[in-house]
Amino acid sequence: MNDSGRLFAAAPEWPLQDTEAVDNCPVCASPRRHVLHAELRDIVFETAPGGWTLVACEACSCAYLSRRPTRDTLGRAYSTYYTHEGSRSSTSQAALGRIGKLRKTLANGQRNRIYGSRLRPSLDILGTLAARLLPSARERVEREAPGL
Repeated sequence: MNDSGRLFAAAPEWPLQDTEAVDNCPVCASPRRHVLHAELRDIVFETAPGGWTLVACEACSCAYLSRRPTRDTLGRAYSTYYTHEGSRSSTSQAALGRIGKLRKTLANGQRNRIYGSRLRPSLDILGTLAARLLPSARERVEREAPGL
């Protein structure tokens, strides 16, 4: 925690002109909603700075960002994600794909242990071992929804 009691350091916000308001549910168009999470931070890709508000539609329960990146700027949020990097060679793309699959497999192993799920692909024993050896990875998996 920093001096202000916030869990995250102040990061520059996503430029307001690069966001759009979402006043109605994108699924059912209802304007009725409530806040699920305020000040969400992009801890996975670390490319969408600032705090984001996730709301839930009271009519259909769809969860969505109340302000979101515009269609033209959304790609920036995934600019470092391994499937969106076009300048890499096909060999390095394949290697990154394998690394991503391994990370998912290990994370699923840890999720299976924590939540009692049966996510696949999974290496339960290795996922638990990796979680012990890499505390930051373990914390990230534990913060994420189990994806069930």
